[in-house]
Amino acid sequence: YSRGIWIVPWVIVAGFIQSMQFIYVKPLFYNKRSRLIAIICTISAITNLFLNIALIPKFGYEIAAATTLLSYTIMTLGIMRFSRGYFDFGISWMVLIRCLSLVIFSNILIFAIFVYLGALWAILTMSIFVISYSLHNRDIVGDSEFLFGN
Repeated sequence: YSRGIWIVPWVIVAGFIQSMQFIYVKPLFYNKRSRLIAIICTISAITNLFLNIALIPKFGYEIAAATTLLSYTIMTLGIMRFSRGYFDFGISWMVLIRCLSLVIFSNILIFAIFVYLGALWAILTMSIFVISYSLHNRDIVGDSEFLFGN
């Protein structure tokens, strides 16, 4: 399993990007744009498939994580592009970039600590990081009522 540790950061960032897509796809469903969603997802899947076919023989299975990240990014940006025409989420691009930067930074930090100090230190560091960040930035989006209804 230790060889797979190099893939985990790519998969975490890909998961974060895909989770953004889950938020932005709702207006397209509500406005009966299922065909558009299917087209965007198909383009993303075909991109992933062709990149995997082209790159895995040369670079090994590890490159599949990066191609998945790229395909999820294509899908999410496509969904975001079209859903903003139906609903203004009130979330600026800078907030999304800050969140993504935080995910990448924490990934690098936790990964480095895990590789050099071990899993226990990585879990401890991640816990401290998440708690301190959430206490410092209680309202990361700027309008918690919009998201949570409070």
